[in-house]
Amino acid sequence: MNWDAIGAVAEAIGAITVIVTLVYLTIQVRQNTKAIDRSTERGVFDDANEWMYKVIESPELAELYLAGMQEELRTLLKLAHFKLSIILKSLAYCLGLVGRLTGRELLPISQLR
Repeated sequence: MNWDAIGAVAEAIGAITVIVTLVYLTIQVRQNTKAIDRSTERGVFDDANEWMYKVIESPELAELYLAGMQEELRTLLKLAHFKLSIILKSLAYCLGLVGRLTGRELLPISQLR
């Protein structure tokens, strides 16, 4: 065997090594992306659950939410109306994030601003 043949074999081994490395890195990036998506989704669901528990645990928030859902907005004071709008925007934002994460746009994020 001469040096040209040895060089060609070394180049072939190097090329195969590069291809194997690229395949491995592609698999790792995909797995990492899926893990990040699951973590983000879990965080959004945790936020939504926290929001619901706040409404459940606070009689004032529950009454405010109920009044808003029953369209009794005219009877609400300005402060209560403001609080209700913040509650509903927060809920809408959570729903929008859940929709984006699940691939179904339940509420366009652009409408929340």
